Amino acid sequence: WPALPEVPTFRELGMPELQASSWVALLAPAGTPAPVVARLDAATRAALEAPELRARFADLGLEPFPAGPDELRAFLAQEITRWLGVVRRAGIRLD
Repeated sequence: WPALPEVPTFRELGMPELQASSWVALLAPAGTPAPVVARLDAATRAALEAPELRARFADLGLEPFPAGPDELRAFLAQEITRWLGVVRRAGIRLD
């Protein structure tokens, strides 16, 4: 990661299967009309291309990865499946 070049990756530490990251997404309520979703997506992508925002993100060590609604839906499904497996294997329960 460019912000922490001296910190080894999990792979470099001998744990290639371990992955952890944080992310932020812009979500709309279920049933939001497709034209509204498309407009939000276009505006978000335009904002993420602005040099000022890209520079600010870089200062914070963030890397924008714009994804459309279908890509985000697939990513969220993958994250839910992955973390649900972790929770189950660890026996984590809500009190």
